[in-house]
Amino acid sequence: LPQNEKPVVLFNGKDLSGWEGNDKYWSVQDGVITGRNSAENAPKASTYLLSEKKYRNFRLLFEGSLVTGEMHSGVAIWGAPVEKEADPHSYMGHLVMFPSAWGFWDLYRRNSIYKDDGRARKAGRQHDWNQIEILAQPPRIRVAVNGQLVADWTDPKPELCGEGPLGLQLHANK
Repeated sequence: LPQNEKPVVLFNGKDLSGWEGNDKYWSVQDGVITGRNSAENAPKASTYLLSEKKYRNFRLLFEGSLVTGEMHSGVAIWGAPVEKEADPHSYMGHLVMFPSAWGFWDLYRRNSIYKDDGRARKAGRQHDWNQIEILAQPPRIRVAVNGQLVADWTDPKPELCGEGPLGLQLHANK
């Protein structure tokens, strides 16, 4: 990290302290936050594990993996929790999608706002761990995957880049 940046630990590796979401989908297994559903309990709308603290200008470093399925997951930023399909843990804001359908989505407002130009797909690993860095400096989002810059995008609507919780997505998918 640059000298002027101070790290904030978002996850303690043991439990979901500092996060809130639907307990039937989220757990900690072997030191990893895991979102999982079955065909019988699949959410009707994407559900999120939300940070209790809000963020706007930040660098997020994490490793993520899609274990099964081909649907994307993602990290939601610059928004707010909303209730969808009786789930209070949905999210309206920007979504940085990985490792399928790489790109950015503006949930419940504009839909697709940035599609991968091929760099993320080339740098990413399907069904394996990806090291991902999201640099969010409103209205700009830069994303690096496995050490490769894959997106540098400026939102033409900076008024939509507000402070909000971070959200880990479990896609509505059976």
